[in-house]
Amino acid sequence: MRRKAIWFTIVFIVISIPMIKELYQDYQANMMIERALHQLFIDYCHENVEKIEVKTRLVQSSSIMPGGVDHKWHAITSSSKVPEMWGHHGKDVISIFDFPCSKKYFVLDREEEKFIPKENLILDGTDNAGFHPLHLLFYFTVYCVYFLTLFLYVLIVYMKKWNTRKRLNKKDK
Repeated sequence: MRRKAIWFTIVFIVISIPMIKELYQDYQANMMIERALHQLFIDYCHENVEKIEVKTRLVQSSSIMPGGVDHKWHAITSSSKVPEMWGHHGKDVISIFDFPCSKKYFVLDREEEKFIPKENLILDGTDNAGFHPLHLLFYFTVYCVYFLTLFLYVLIVYMKKWNTRKRLNKKDK
């Protein structure tokens, strides 16, 4: 029984690794955007913003066309010049759509954790971060099968034990 419990735990962890990785990458991207925005405000708006709250959607918006909906991040700041802003949130490219303190486009350099100015910006419509709705449906199905298998296994083990006890009690009488 203990071997089976260890096996079920290992399977659960292996199934969950891609989800945990995606959650970690989303959290890391939010923190990176926040740090880069602080520096961007200092460099281009010449103000030190105390509060920046970055929000991203963990689940991509669904569409019929692949990559048809732009996946955005949204930031609310304590700045008087730019109280809110948004940009593209992709796995490869994170960018700012419109930054009022500069006429340039900005792309996040992940190594330096800084927004780099670009003259022209062309984004790939299929580069979206977060979970695709079909992936979530797949995970839901996998977890349902996993927990159903676990439930049936425990039920069968207890039924066998109960049946064995019942047979032993009949022999004793």
